[in-house]
Amino acid sequence: MKRISYMIYLVLSLFVAANTMAQKEILLDGLMAKVNDHSITIGDVMLQVQPLQRELIAKYTGEELRRETKRVFQKSLENLVESKLILDSYKDQQGQIPENVVDGRVNEILHEVFHDDRKAMMRALAADNLTYESWRDNIRNQIIISSMRHANVQQRLKVSAVDVQKYYQEHQNEYKTASTIKLQMIVLKKDESGGKGAMQKALDLQTQLKNGGDFAAAAKKFSKGYKADDGGDWGWVAPGDLREELQLAEAELKIGEISDVLEIDDDLYILEVSERKTGAVESFADARAGIEGELRNKEGMRLHKEWISSLKRNAQIEIIEVDPFAGN
Repeated sequence: MKRISYMIYLVLSLFVAANTMAQKEILLDGLMAKVNDHSITIGDVMLQVQPLQRELIAKYTGEELRRETKRVFQKSLENLVESKLILDSYKDQQGQIPENVVDGRVNEILHEVFHDDRKAMMRALAADNLTYESWRDNIRNQIIISSMRHANVQQRLKVSAVDVQKYYQEHQNEYKTASTIKLQMIVLKKDESGGKGAMQKALDLQTQLKNGGDFAAAAKKFSKGYKADDGGDWGWVAPGDLREELQLAEAELKIGEISDVLEIDDDLYILEVSERKTGAVESFADARAGIEGELRNKEGMRLHKEWISSLKRNAQIEIIEVDPFAGN
């Protein structure tokens, strides 16, 4: 069985420890799939998972981490199966990558990653149990896969101006911008009367504001809302995001006008709208590039899926059901 690198062992151990399963034995390597004459092992898949392991552990814990890890593992396995199919297809077509192309990519990596320090590159390869020859073969395979995807997907990918225009017309709602208001709000609690009735306190404050009082200063001093430290400034908000009672009240306000005291549940509100922006529809000219990019992405995914499906129809594929994270 292929030797597993220390890095793969470390990655698996981190995932297991993060799932509080450190006492359980974990399957370090084993056959995951057969694709024609090729074998894919757990170690092969984990090399693909490795770059994502820190991000997964940082974002998830417990059962959620385990679930996400298995999802990424399965996706990586699918990608490896696809890669084997593509490489076999290239071989069947008797394709040939010139050695100078491989040399060029090797030299790019040597320059960009290792700053032209060949000894540092060789140490990095040795640390991951890779020979220079096997690594170079991997580079060649990456170039082949990239060129095959270009020929079978990118060169076939076409999105017409008519398609873009049609999408824009059929999805007008997606290009509407909502009306917004610049809102300031003071929130008082009914149970904090401070020796006066809460409503009377709110009415007194409203009168001060209508007579030219500083709304931001009053909010910082009296408001119990979570924007109090910002002077009750909510910035630009869509009225539809406010609760219904506040929507109805703000709609009646002129710019700079102080609202009546609004009694809603256990709170009292005073509003001021300092600016309004009317909603609009993004023009086709402004939306065109984004639509074209989205349609190209969708069409690319469709063509890729269609291509891989055709390769699978002519291949022998066996997926072995093994859970590398299962304990005894």
